[in-house]
Amino acid sequence: MPSAFRHALFIVVPLLAVLAGLPGVYQNHLLLFNFVVATICGPIVGVVILYGIYNLIGFTTPQYFQLIYGLLIMGLVLFLPAGLVSLATRRGWHVP
Repeated sequence: MPSAFRHALFIVVPLLAVLAGLPGVYQNHLLLFNFVVATICGPIVGVVILYGIYNLIGFTTPQYFQLIYGLLIMGLVLFLPAGLVSLATRRGWHVP
């Protein structure tokens, strides 16, 4: 194989791969945005809510707060494995 052809191949093949992937990137930019919002904002909102509940339980019933909080976490994991968004989707709301 000639050297010039080999060098051209190392340039053309990656360029064609990038060009082939561009339509998929353009089509999925909204999916990526929704993925980022769901994976960053969802856990942050969940932590804020759970931390507020943790403090509320800790101040109101300090002797039982670990038991109550543990039961709350177990209930959330068992009944809401998809998080708080699953409550909205059960009601028929469209959540991105």
